[in-house]
Amino acid sequence: MKKAILKDKDGYIQVVFELENIYQSAVSGTIKRTISWSIDKEPLEDEFFAELSVKWDGCSHFWFYGEDYIKEFNNKDGYYHICGIGGYFNFLRTMHFAYEVMVDHVGINKIDEREELEDLRKLGLLDGYTIEYIEGDENWRKLHLQCQ
Repeated sequence: MKKAILKDKDGYIQVVFELENIYQSAVSGTIKRTISWSIDKEPLEDEFFAELSVKWDGCSHFWFYGEDYIKEFNNKDGYYHICGIGGYFNFLRTMHFAYEVMVDHVGINKIDEREELEDLRKLGLLDGYTIEYIEGDENWRKLHLQCQ
């Protein structure tokens, strides 16, 4: 399975987007956020963020099952605890990351909302972050962009 990885400026993996479906005009899958790391910057623990589908026209579907998501038990509690301003930024950064992954796979020329995308980028939510892709157990391969 292909994964998109969002790393912060210090090289810590913050978000993983497991790309379960890559279509001509959309991507879909599961996003998880890292909540603890080892001394060598490897993720030790993550938490479910959402299942989602992001399409070329900006239409995005997020299934927030709650922090204690257990798919096998069909837990559909939509509760999330966002702690402080940093939590708000992380929430927004995760959503922006998912959109950028879709743009990368669909292509900027197929995007309906290019001006809005530029406005989103101006917010700087991904400044200092990198987006990388891996498949299976391969070594990390930087394929996308170095966010400014």
